Amino acid sequence: NAGLVFCQNCEHIRIKDLVLTRGKPAVFLLNTSDTTVENLAISHSPVGIQVSDAPHLTMHGIVIRNNTIRDSGSHAISIANRTTITVADNTIDGCLGNGITIFGNDHEIVGNSISNSHIGISFSGENSVISANTLSENDYSHVWGAGFLVPNKITQNNFLNPLIQHTLISGGSPQDFSFPLPQGGNHWSDFDETLEGCSDANNDSLCDAPFAFLGGRDEFPWVRERGWIQPTPCCSN
Repeated sequence: NAGLVFCQNCEHIRIKDLVLTRGKPAVFLLNTSDTTVENLAISHSPVGIQVSDAPHLTMHGIVIRNNTIRDSGSHAISIANRTTITVADNTIDGCLGNGITIFGNDHEIVGNSISNSHIGISFSGENSVISANTLSENDYSHVWGAGFLVPNKITQNNFLNPLIQHTLISGGSPQDFSFPLPQGGNHWSDFDETLEGCSDANNDSLCDAPFAFLGGRDEFPWVRERGWIQPTPCCSN
């Protein structure tokens, strides 16, 4: 247990099973590759986990997973790295700024739960996958971003009860919020009932009409949370 873990020019490191409080940031990876950060409990830190690299270096193989970050300041997880970081299955609650901030391309942001923060996920870059996340009751926006030439793939997320708006996208090409089945789009809490414009006449778990919003359009919105997960039959003859 500590306040801060700092790793510079490291390779093949695993940081796990720690309780970190009031670090500035709690974990700082600089010019580091092939490193996993997992199963940390972080609280009351201005920045929870920060990853950065020098302009002339290309870091790779960083995985941030299964961490719980509560009551952070400007960022719970901040990625200022040009390519290929995985941020998966983290729980973030009560961040005064951005739950996850991403700069760079080709990242995977999957399976995270982000709630009661100012902005859920903020990105600037292209060709990243933002999928299977649940974002709920964030103050300003669940997703805020600026894309570039290649769209980011933002699908199969649960966007629940934003206080102001689901998304705000500016600049660059339109983002991909949906693909044809079986992938589909996202679930939107204010577009899942008939009175909101979502009907499902053929019972395929998709709204029959697309959902247009500030910064994008979901052609295949799901009626239910995690509607893309098909139930497993309980028994067979």
